[in-house]
Amino acid sequence: MPRWLRRSLAILVLLAALPVLGVLAIYLQVAPQLPDAAELRDIRLSTPMQVYSRDGKLLAVFGEQRRIPVRYEQIPPMVVNAFIAVEDQRFFKHRGVDLWGLLRIAVKNLTNDRAEGASTITMQVARNYFLSRDRTLSRKFTEIFLAMRIEAEFDKQAIMEMYLNKIHFSHKAYGIAAAAQVYYGKTLDQLELHEIAVLAGIPKGESMYNPISNPKNASERRAHVLNRMQAEGYISDEQRQQALAVPVVSSYHGPRVEMEAPYLAEMVRLAVVERFGQQKAYEDGLKVWTTVPSTMQLAANQALLTGLHAYDRRHGYRGAEARWSIEQLQDRDSILNQLAKVPTLANQPAAAVIATRDDTATALLADGSEIPLQLADMAWARPYVNENQMGPAPKKVTDIISVGDRIRLEQLPAEGEQPARWALGQVPNVGGALVALQPDNGAVLALVGGLDFEISQFNRVTQARRQPGSNLKPFVYSAALEKGFSPATVINDSPIVDEDNGDDDAWRPENDAGRYYGPIRLRVALTRSTNSVSIRLFQALGPDFVIAHLKKFGFPDDQLPPYPALALGGASEITPLELVRGYAVLANGGKRVEPWFISHVEDNAGQRLFETDVRDGERVLDARNAYLITDIMKDVIHRGTAVTTLMNTDSPLLKRTDLAGKTGTTNDSKEAWFSGYNPDIVATAWVGFDDHRKKLGRIEYGGKAALPIWQQFMETVLVNAPIAADIPPPGVVTARIDAETGLLAASGSKNAIMEMFMAEHAPTETAPLRSDAPDVFNPTDNANTPAVESDEPLF
Repeated sequence: MPRWLRRSLAILVLLAALPVLGVLAIYLQVAPQLPDAAELRDIRLSTPMQVYSRDGKLLAVFGEQRRIPVRYEQIPPMVVNAFIAVEDQRFFKHRGVDLWGLLRIAVKNLTNDRAEGASTITMQVARNYFLSRDRTLSRKFTEIFLAMRIEAEFDKQAIMEMYLNKIHFSHKAYGIAAAAQVYYGKTLDQLELHEIAVLAGIPKGESMYNPISNPKNASERRAHVLNRMQAEGYISDEQRQQALAVPVVSSYHGPRVEMEAPYLAEMVRLAVVERFGQQKAYEDGLKVWTTVPSTMQLAANQALLTGLHAYDRRHGYRGAEARWSIEQLQDRDSILNQLAKVPTLANQPAAAVIATRDDTATALLADGSEIPLQLADMAWARPYVNENQMGPAPKKVTDIISVGDRIRLEQLPAEGEQPARWALGQVPNVGGALVALQPDNGAVLALVGGLDFEISQFNRVTQARRQPGSNLKPFVYSAALEKGFSPATVINDSPIVDEDNGDDDAWRPENDAGRYYGPIRLRVALTRSTNSVSIRLFQALGPDFVIAHLKKFGFPDDQLPPYPALALGGASEITPLELVRGYAVLANGGKRVEPWFISHVEDNAGQRLFETDVRDGERVLDARNAYLITDIMKDVIHRGTAVTTLMNTDSPLLKRTDLAGKTGTTNDSKEAWFSGYNPDIVATAWVGFDDHRKKLGRIEYGGKAALPIWQQFMETVLVNAPIAADIPPPGVVTARIDAETGLLAASGSKNAIMEMFMAEHAPTETAPLRSDAPDVFNPTDNANTPAVESDEPLF
């Protein structure tokens, strides 16, 4: 063979070997840095934390990535076929790398360091799980070799499952199941062909082809997917035509939260992050069960909303939230876009007034619907002047609203033959809170930290320290019982002047409207909530004894100053959660419990990671003491400062004999409270402004502003609950006493009543028989004479 021919053949062999040698050299360089494909078996997909009610209702989802992992067998074949058709037609034939595809991109990238296209589904799995998204040639080779390793380690079904669970679909949806939920509110098996094609087209460019942000681009991309599916034989031409005929319509479907409890959910989030760390909390798919039954939480939500709306309407209409000019209203699309950006608050959407007449108006909602409004449904809207004054009642619609006003609409339910309708609304600017516990163990049963989480994330149940007013009095009276006083002990209800309250000014605490009753029994004094008797008890017991007793209920040390105003709840600041915990001691017979709200936490596989260790509360109070204070506060419900409100509403709570409670109002009516309970549930309601300086108004006592919230909640949750038996603990005795003196009643006395005592504190002296004994208010008799609210003024 001629030398030139041998040289030519050698050169040809060398040239042919160069690509192989190049690939081998690249592999030898990349191989040591390749991760082990088997690691995919241990990789946990980032899934959000889910928070549930006690009965399994979804309350919240926390985590940046919305993901619903699914197994391959749960993925409909049509979904798999759609992605194969548009992403990797030879997926079930190649071994991780499509050589024909690589040849195509090799030509495109000979003079460009940016690699494009030809990534198989397996290569995308390698990139999504292990590599960056940098589009460089070196990264492409790494992706190729890693894809080969993945193919050697897993079957095709497992690779497809990894792929469809990992890919991003925009709008925080990761994985095909999450995408189905986010874009269509459906599960995978509910998707139709036209929807599958839209979803299969999104990964090409998440922001460019998703149907919410770019429906036009999504429609064009869907057509490409359907064409590819027909070309690959997965669908017929008829199926393709039918799918193409359906408009591309999609809207964001957030996590399917079944019940609103955002303040509680935020407490859960903080607690889980503290225990498990941020990464585990937000990415490991933790499932957290709370102690809250959904029925009670829903009742609390509605009760607070109704109560704050009622307060708001009692004080008038504050006017439009914003205004558009007549010229601006001509651009309807612009108005609709602006309305769409205004969040619904307190269940009231924003609307634009587009027409008015004397007796009707028309309002435009963000969805384009035009709502008729009647004068009768806005007659409440007298102009707000201040917390104590409103303007005249409106005579026509234009006295209230004008064209161009941005207003709120309230949905009124159907009543009898009257259908559901819209009315003028207003977002209350007053604050409020409601919290309920299970007295025997402290489990949170309901918690609402404000009117609307969208307005304010400040949790007034746990964070708002406010003066409790007369809500603190029962604990002072409990201290008196521990010291040897009894419900029949007589204290003089008369004015107090110049008591030391920690400042240089004379302090003159008064009863409501300056009314005093003279010598009265403790039972009557607490039922009437008389201020002077509470002060005299504080004086008799001494500040050290009172403070030590209040600490037993869990009230914080730094909120118990040694001044007489403490007896009226005016020298301390207590959160609603601290207050309801104190009342739980009275409700459960003397044991202090710690509030808790997380029942247990599970990982994504259902393994229990944490469970609250519920222990018996520590006994801090004689059961007889708790029973007697509770019995007195039953009179508050039936004959005291709460009865007027309950009687006016013909409340079914009046028929229950197992309820006890106490109103509370602070100086100048800045705070309104009601706390009450039976053996199964204890709840506290608070109403006030976040600005401590603002007043609720002179007519807004605890029995008017806060009690209706507690009342509506308790009426709902106790509707079918049996009345608890009233069984005194051992050591409680009953004696027939004189209603005026509190001593044993003489034989033949016309002023005798029955009273209960701790055995060692029962009276032994008999009152003298009097024929002219005056009628004395007796909250234990069968009379329905209510006591007046006497929480005002505090100072």
